[in-house]
Amino acid sequence: MRDLITKLLEKDPTKRLGYNGADEIQKHPAFANIKWDEELMIKKTPPFVPILTKPNDLRYFDKVRNFLSLEILIFFLLEFLEGNSSRNTISQLKSL
Repeated sequence: MRDLITKLLEKDPTKRLGYNGADEIQKHPAFANIKWDEELMIKKTPPFVPILTKPNDLRYFDKVRNFLSLEILIFFLLEFLEGNSSRNTISQLKSL
């Protein structure tokens, strides 16, 4: 999982996973058990469809109280996924 996230967050867009098309992402080992042809053919109705009044309609999103760098959030997430997080780290993440 760490490899997938790292490749998706590559700063250089020409080296980023998916730069040459979505099939690069689909072929990543993290998605080895997904049968993309079957998944993409299934038509599902989403549980909620927002009604937008303009292209930048944000009324369905909570107002942001605190700005948190995406890199910091990803760091905490990776630490948690790899079992390197302490209770203190988890409580810090929950308080955000």
